[in-house]
Amino acid sequence: PTAREKGIDIRLTTDPNEPELIGDAQAIEQVILNVLKNAVDALQGRQDGSIEITVLLDWDSESLLGRFRDNGPGVPAEY
Repeated sequence: PTAREKGIDIRLTTDPNEPELIGDAQAIEQVILNVLKNAVDALQGRQDGSIEITVLLDWDSESLLGRFRDNGPGVPAEY
């Protein structure tokens, strides 16, 4: 089932002034999908699951920053 079918709300925030990203599109897509899948898995069984994805450009370091937040239980303390 998809995240939507599991009742998970996914929100994406980007800066409309960000330049186009140049790089290996397939590798970037795979990283994003893996992180998103992990977030969906962390929300297993939650009725109010949500994932926030924020993509920002850090002009000082000339880096693209991606932040994924979910309301899952978090990483166990032993990790």
